[in-house]
Amino acid sequence: MGGLCYTQLTDVEQEVNGLYTYDRRPKFDVEIFREILSQPAAIEHADEADD
Repeated sequence: MGGLCYTQLTDVEQEVNGLYTYDRRPKFDVEIFREILSQPAAIEHADEADD
């Protein structure tokens, strides 16, 4: 089981922890998240190790 919880995607009035700026521009290359989150979970390969 895996998951990701990020509660603030964009910056707002007083917060600056978002993944996007106040005007919705990415703060970094969004492909990094896409590559990480599209990888299969380790449990999906567990059956292959038993073969």
